[in-house]
Parts: sequence; C-alpha cells; structure tokens
Amino acid sequence: MAYTRLQVRTGPYVVTQGLRNFVLWQSLLEADFRVSDSKDSLGYLLPEQVAIAHSALSGWAGAHYLARSLQLKRFAPIALIVNAESDDAGERRVLLENSLSQQADRETFLVMVIAPTIERLLIEPDINILERIIKRTLSETERQRARNAPQRYLIEQVVGVAHGFDAYMADLYRRNKAVLRELRRTDEYLRLREFLETFTDV
Repeated sequence: MAYTRLQVRTGPYVVTQGLRNFVLWQSLLEADFRVSDSKDSLGYLLPEQVAIAHSALSGWAGAHYLARSLQLKRFAPIALIVNAESDDAGERRVLLENSLSQQADRETFLVMVIAPTIERLLIEPDINILERIIKRTLSETERQRARNAPQRYLIEQVVGVAHGFDAYMADLYRRNKAVLRELRRTDEYLRLREFLETFTDV
C-alpha cells in the first residue's frame, strides 16, 4: 500500500546521479535550506533539514534504486533528479513516476529528468551562464552545438579531457558563486525548491 503525505516520517531527500550532479544540487540548496551532511543522508531528518544523496551505482538506474529504498525504509518525500542522456526524457520521467507511485502517493515525490544532461542548465538562452564560464561571447552556431551536447561541448572548450570532466564541474559548482546565483533562477531549481518547502520548516 502506498504511503500518503500524512504518513511521511522525515524531512525530504534529494536523490541524484553522479558526483557532479550531487555537488551542484547540494551547492544550490545550501542557500535556501539546512542541508544535511551527505554522510548522514540515510538517517532520519529533522523537519527543517533536506538531505541530498547519490547512489554508488552508476547512472539514473542507481539513483532510481536509492529513491525507492528511501521510500521503503524511511517513508520519505523524494525529489529524484536524473539525466535523460538521450531524447527519451518524457518516457523516462513517466517510467520513474510510475515506479515511485507504487510505494507512495504522487504528492510525496517529484521526478525531474533533465535532457540531455545537467549541463543543459548552463546554456539557458536568457542567462548565458556558459559564456561566464568560457569568458567569451558564443556565436549562435556554438550555442546550438552546446545545447545539443552540453557535456561534450564543455569538455572540448573548457576541460580538454573527458576523464577530468566530473572533477572540474564539481569544483566549479563548489566555488563559482555567480554561476550558482544564475542557476537558482532556472525553472528546474524553482520547481525543486517549491516541492521541498512543502515538507520543511523553512
């Protein structure tokens, strides 16, 4: 039987995939919430706390498994945020929502599938975060390339090598306050914040 909002036993959890996604959402949320230490992310939370966690298993499937485990063990509100990594964002979101709804009412969870990867948030046309990182103005052709494959574009233009990408982006998200301020204006962050506020005493 699926648990309801009235049966929620703990503060909300944000579950995501991979180190750089984890660091990004942690850095963003710290401005608006009391974010629990990741080492304590599998414990019960006080009402004013938000926990963020990512699975040791790779990819969106690992995040999905962790989200279901937290539902089962903690009766927790869950915000599950994963990358689409292809053109199947809508299909993946429906799959994940149907899976989580087997254990909890839909008002107790939020699923966000970002296509193709989290780096798309750096390429919103109205805030031009990517130009701040690269430190130059992009042509419309470059913008289109970046929109179509943001991770690949950042590797080519900024990082240089694929194996250093996660560490570079995690460091950027920890240190670049201007980028974080812009990212807090995105629809995705505002939607997440609204969901979390319904389960926290902020």
